[in-house]
Amino acid sequence: LLDHAFVDRWVEGVEDLRAAVEPFTPEYVAQRAGVPAEQVVAAARMFGHGRSPFLMMEVAADGPLEARASAAVRAIVL
Repeated sequence: LLDHAFVDRWVEGVEDLRAAVEPFTPEYVAQRAGVPAEQVVAAARMFGHGRSPFLMMEVAADGPLEARASAAVRAIVL
């Protein structure tokens, strides 16, 4: 799902991003979100294959958890 040519040309810090999100495996996110890991991976793949993927953040009681979950989805796509 990673466009290596695009990343090599236009993106800096990909390895830092990978290191930062490494703990947020599909299993970790599944446990925190209360859904099966397979659904986390499926959602990431749908996002990654989407023509114009978009994540909307909501203000919720656990805003930091939502931010981590969104970062994990983006990281799985990478």
